[in-house]
Amino acid sequence: MLFWVIAFGMAIPGKCIGTLSDISFGASAGLEMDEPTRTTVPIRGKILSDFRDDSSFVLKGLVLSEIAVHTACGCHSILVTQGNGHLVIPSVIRNSFGSSNPLVVVDVSVLQQKEIEEELRGNLWGSPTFACRVMLIDLMGDDNYSILRFLKMAKLWEWPETKILIVGKIQEVQTWLHHSIFRNSLHVLYGSFQEEHADSSASKYERIFPVHNEPTAHFHEETSERPDGHHRGYSLQLFNRCLFCNRGGPHVRSLPSWSLGSKIPRLYLSSSEQIDNLHGVLLRVISVAYFPYSSYKLDSEEPGTTVTLLDSVDKRSFEVFSARANFSYVVRTPEDQKPGMRSPNGSWSGAMGVIQREEADLTTSSAGSSWKLTVSDFERFSPIDPFVIVSLKPRSLPQYLIIILPFTGSVWIIVMASIIVWGLSLWALQRVRALTLKDKPMLVNKAIFYSWAVMLEDPPARPPVNSTGRMLVGCWLLTCLLISVGYRSSLVAHLSVQEKAKPIDSYQDMISRPSWKWECDQSLFYGVALEYFQKSETQIVQYVYKHSRAIDVHEGLEKVLRGGYSLLTMRSRISAIIESKYTDAFHQTPFHLSKQSYAIASDVGWTFRKGAPFRPRLAKLLNRLNEAGIIKHWMSEVMALYVVKTRKEMKENENRQVQTTEYEMY
Repeated sequence: MLFWVIAFGMAIPGKCIGTLSDISFGASAGLEMDEPTRTTVPIRGKILSDFRDDSSFVLKGLVLSEIAVHTACGCHSILVTQGNGHLVIPSVIRNSFGSSNPLVVVDVSVLQQKEIEEELRGNLWGSPTFACRVMLIDLMGDDNYSILRFLKMAKLWEWPETKILIVGKIQEVQTWLHHSIFRNSLHVLYGSFQEEHADSSASKYERIFPVHNEPTAHFHEETSERPDGHHRGYSLQLFNRCLFCNRGGPHVRSLPSWSLGSKIPRLYLSSSEQIDNLHGVLLRVISVAYFPYSSYKLDSEEPGTTVTLLDSVDKRSFEVFSARANFSYVVRTPEDQKPGMRSPNGSWSGAMGVIQREEADLTTSSAGSSWKLTVSDFERFSPIDPFVIVSLKPRSLPQYLIIILPFTGSVWIIVMASIIVWGLSLWALQRVRALTLKDKPMLVNKAIFYSWAVMLEDPPARPPVNSTGRMLVGCWLLTCLLISVGYRSSLVAHLSVQEKAKPIDSYQDMISRPSWKWECDQSLFYGVALEYFQKSETQIVQYVYKHSRAIDVHEGLEKVLRGGYSLLTMRSRISAIIESKYTDAFHQTPFHLSKQSYAIASDVGWTFRKGAPFRPRLAKLLNRLNEAGIIKHWMSEVMALYVVKTRKEMKENENRQVQTTEYEMY
């Protein structure tokens, strides 16, 4: 059974006031209102308004209420209790949260995992529009295992900015503030009640307790007096935690004990105080090669080995950020050295699997996707590098085709048909005339060849003698003249500028070529790129994917050079490879990159494990670099240096081979 009560009111800086205006409850929990300032909530057989039976819980609740109001005013609040008969949490509800804050009350002692799974997902953390969230955890009972089980179900580590207020035993301070369930929580406060004794004449609590809380006021007069003539009171011994202050680990700090009537100390450290300086914390980075963003060399041949980052955008970023935010880092590769794929059960392989299992804190640059956001947090800093189609540059057409290039195929068909039709027309007219005048008729082949001879500007010396034939020949001579002039001018143009074959600039150009083949760079056959091909609803994309296979980019370029072949690969990477290995001193290259590019995702960025507390700090630094144009400058510089380095290595290898050949000759 899950208790959750949502109440709305008005908030004033420093104090929360108002009345209950809307109440919702789950399962069999109920809530009634007698008057605006009195509410009753059944919790394990106890009534919220019945305080006279257990005075200590009332006093503790009032002490804790002051801290709760100071912490949670205006925030979405979650109260976690063990439901063991203690009235501290009900007292807090009465004196603080119940008046204005959106509130969720959870009794973990009666929760069943299957029953609350959907309700937790929909109601526990409230609307995303809330500016802050507060969780008060009651550890004064004996069933701390149920508390831990609930916090794991709630995935507390995914909400690092939530303010945590724990009330428990002072002997367990270190245990709880170092517990892994709070590994991402930036704001954790631990309080333990300490009993105080004061002279009855002081009437300290009578001056502090509000008049409208009538049951509490009567309680001090009737039940709080002890045999020794003193009144009982409670103070709260407070401890907070700095997440990275102890050489990158949590550091527990003791605060002055606080009681009613005294000034509330500063309870929490701000986020900036904790993450601006990470105090040398070691960040575990998982990396997959993605030039020019990430490049490395393996330190060993073992799966999942550490790597040494080479000059790349990520290496430069880590060098700047580690000095700025004071952290160290170690970089490894996943065992399969791939970004990772999502399985039907929701688990991931590759680098994303390492992040999902929280075996690493973040990844180097990779493409973002909606599926990744279900198991990680993503910070973009650059648009995605699209992939292109690499083919041979268009070549000039063979010389023997020059004589037919002036006219297109359809024009040539019309010209040939005109020659035959005119010849047949001449033969038909002469045949009719011969039948009428009893003259010798013209043969069909002679009429067609006469038409062809006129087209070639070499007509027979004897044209038809009759006027009908001469008129027909005259019209045909004029037609042939126009065709001849057009052909000559077009031929001169083609001889001046030779025509080349049409380049491949899109999927359609590639698949329309007869007997044309294509393959994909192997980096496009896993991760987000593979999802692009597999899940695309475009038929032409599916056709390209089904008729291609993965290949090494260098092997693919060699196939492209042989002709009749295209390679699909990332634009930045292939541009650097072509510039360094396949471009001469005059910047001429045999390869053509398609004008149309294809983006497999929208952005490139770093992927963090869910709830990583240092993510806002690194995201802020990334955004600064991006807005200043430094990342774009680094990309260009990394590619240029890669070209220079590769050319230098190739030249050294050539010189070494020449020296070896000369030595063998002697």
